Amino acid sequence: MKGNDMMDHLQIRNYREMASHFNQFSHHHGLIYSIIENQYEGHLYINHTDKPKVMIMFTPFDFSFITGIETLSDAETALSMIKKHASEFPFEEQIFFTDSDASHAYLSDQFKKYRAIQTIRYTYKLNHQKFKEIFDNHDFKHIIKTYEQKDYLSLLPYWISEVKEAEKSISYCKAFARGGGYAELDVYTDEEHQQKGYAFECALKLIDKLIDNKIEPEWNTWPYRKASQKLAMKLGFEFDTEVKAIVWVKGECLPLNMDVSKINKD
Repeated sequence: MKGNDMMDHLQIRNYREMASHFNQFSHHHGLIYSIIENQYEGHLYINHTDKPKVMIMFTPFDFSFITGIETLSDAETALSMIKKHASEFPFEEQIFFTDSDASHAYLSDQFKKYRAIQTIRYTYKLNHQKFKEIFDNHDFKHIIKTYEQKDYLSLLPYWISEVKEAEKSISYCKAFARGGGYAELDVYTDEEHQQKGYAFECALKLIDKLIDNKIEPEWNTWPYRKASQKLAMKLGFEFDTEVKAIVWVKGECLPLNMDVSKINKD
């Protein structure tokens, strides 16, 4: 294979060399760098060994990040790389983010053939002054423990602030994806214990821990997650931007290995 037809799957030792190519992303820094810094195992494809341009980073969370799409030809190359990955590592669902609106438009045109879903994701940035005022003035009502843990996916530990009842976790906030000086947050409360302030206090403790360690917390959520948006603002986060995304779901979209040329002409 030659030129843009060449596709390589880089091993983890090479990922840091490609980090600068993902600097154009204004969101999900913690998740992107958690792959680059080997907190999680990901898969990185490039279109050319000597002069890489189009790159796709697949994460274990069904989120993928694509950079280097500047033309229709680049988008076609990206789609062929996605198909290659799908043949090697079959997935049920995948959410694709590009590093610009122009890149998204090119890739969307390719995915329309497969009836992929267009959506957006909300990103929030922390107002540090607001957070400090909220944290300093809050009277904590629950016993919260902050510690490091690993799960079945993580290769390196991450911080979590948690409330337990009878040794059972009933609420937590965890910095599950950390890298590049950022950490993406995930919050959970057991259904029976919601609306009691557990998630708020867990998040306060964890964010304070991150700030003390000079790590910027990131809050990203979907438009329909109203409770998540409300909690983010209560903690001192402010709405930043809407990020465009392409969602491919097995059974709802056309198979990526299907020849769609005839279907889309009919």
